[in-house]
Amino acid sequence: MPARPTCALRITKHSPTKTRPATSGPVQFHILVEELVHVGRRNKTYVVCKRFKQFEQLRTDLVATGFVVPSLPVTGPAMSLWMVWSKDEALSHRAAGLQRLLDAINASDAMQASDAFRAFVGESPDQKRGYTSLSGYSTTSEASFNSLDLSRSSSLSQHDRRAHAV
Repeated sequence: MPARPTCALRITKHSPTKTRPATSGPVQFHILVEELVHVGRRNKTYVVCKRFKQFEQLRTDLVATGFVVPSLPVTGPAMSLWMVWSKDEALSHRAAGLQRLLDAINASDAMQASDAFRAFVGESPDQKRGYTSLSGYSTTSEASFNSLDLSRSSSLSQHDRRAHAV
C-alpha cells in the first residue's frame, strides 16, 4: 500500500517581512501546514512564513532530485513593474503560482518525504526540543482570552486562589 501524503499546504495570505516597512521590501507568504494524521486524532496545524526566494530554493532542490514540478511565477523587471503598478494584483498572481507548486507537493508522498520539503516546512513548533524561535511561525487563529481562570493553576497556593477570587 503506497504511503499517503503527510501534510497539506495552503497559502493563506501575504505580508511584508518584519524587518522592512510595509511600503517596500520583501514579502512573506503565510502557509497553513496541516499535518494529516490517522483517523481518531486531530490534525495538527501551524503556519510558516516563507519568502519567494525560499520557494525558488525548494523548487530547485526538488528538480535536482528528479521531481517534475510546476514553474514559478514570473520574476525580474516585469514583476517589479507590476508590483509598482498594481501590488495586490501582482501578489495575488504570485501567490496563485506558488500555490500550484504546493498543490503538486500536496499530491506527492515522495516529494513530502524529500529532504528539500522537510527543510522548507520544518518541524511543527511543538516537536522541537529546547529553544524554538517563533519568528518563522504565526498563529493559526487570532484567539484572545477574555478571562483568566486561576482556579485550575497548580502553581497557586490555596491562599493565592482565595485572594484572586475576591
